[in-house]
Amino acid sequence: MVVKSVERGVATLVGIMLFTGGLAYGIGCWNTERVHTLSSGPCRIQFNYRIDVDSLDEGYELANRKLAQCLCRAYDAGVNQVDTARIRHLYKKFGTPLSYLNISADTRHLLDSLVKHHLEVFDTLETTIR
Repeated sequence: MVVKSVERGVATLVGIMLFTGGLAYGIGCWNTERVHTLSSGPCRIQFNYRIDVDSLDEGYELANRKLAQCLCRAYDAGVNQVDTARIRHLYKKFGTPLSYLNISADTRHLLDSLVKHHLEVFDTLETTIR
């Protein structure tokens, strides 16, 4: 009788330990937030995302706007490694249209207008304007 109760106690203890270990492992895996980095030339922006990078996620759009602002500042400072095509691409995909901001820009001088008005075009406070 005493042996069976000891075996049951040990089995219960092992079961509790396995359950607790599995629970701790599951909680560790539950936090699926990851860090992603966007970079171009001298600029590097890090942002958090959950499970997978979703291009519809507001954090992804905000990070791209911050990257565009950084590229514009670097271009304005005269850094040679700035990819001007990337600035134009980010403007087309994530920027607020210049016409919406009542800023006229000739297509030949679009880059200069984007750099001059980068805080308004790539506004990081309002990410839902389309």
